[in-house]
Amino acid sequence: MRIIGWILIIVICLWAYGAYSENKEGKEKTKTSTFVIAALIMLFVGFPMAFHHTATKAATSHHITKTEKASSSKASSKRESSKKEKAQVNKAKAKNEKENLADYKKALKSVPEKTKGAITDAYVDKDSGETMVTLSDDALGYSSNELKTVAKTAWNSIGNLRDNYTPFPDDAGSTEMYITIQDSAGNKIAHTSLMGSFKYDGE
Repeated sequence: MRIIGWILIIVICLWAYGAYSENKEGKEKTKTSTFVIAALIMLFVGFPMAFHHTATKAATSHHITKTEKASSSKASSKRESSKKEKAQVNKAKAKNEKENLADYKKALKSVPEKTKGAITDAYVDKDSGETMVTLSDDALGYSSNELKTVAKTAWNSIGNLRDNYTPFPDDAGSTEMYITIQDSAGNKIAHTSLMGSFKYDGE
């Protein structure tokens, strides 16, 4: 289509030039009105055909640009939505972990009653963040092996209780994993080792 248009324009130019030359040399003159009308018709036909491809390409380019902008805007909106959702999830997670820790501390207060006094106190130390468990002084009259068994039972029981309320907040979760078993005077009987296992200190 574009090639045909240019051919028509070239033909018009050559024809006009030939007509002009003939008139100048005194040969048979071309009628002015016929020349003008024919030239206009060919120009109106030739020019649109010659520039048809360029106009279509420009229109297509404009359409693609608008499509790309719409796609980019949609992607940006999706990222913003994803960030908001992630922030909401993190906020809900932090709230849940905080409530878990509060419930765990509350549950520790009921341990003495549930153990019928075998454990006289259980709480989370404010300074160290460790769970402190105080055994009844009656346990101190046991042999070393018996005391170790009692301390291990208490350690396991508190550990199971703690696991029912995890996870805790990141700033407290690591310390709440540690449990210390002590007597009423604060002497350490057993504790959680660095590897997370039971360590008896009464020997």
